[in-house]
Amino acid sequence: MQHPTLFKELLGPCLLLALALLTLHHSPRLVQALAGQAVNAGCHQGGHTMMEAQQ
Repeated sequence: MQHPTLFKELLGPCLLLALALLTLHHSPRLVQALAGQAVNAGCHQGGHTMMEAQQ
């Protein structure tokens, strides 16, 4: 039994990532939906700085 090379193991996930990024790049509605989800989830809510987050 032959072991797959690292290149072959990483090829599938890299192609999937490239497809996801291309889809996101060409779909402004999807970007808006994901941005809205991030704001609703508490991410990107401003009002704090990096120094405040570290304290």
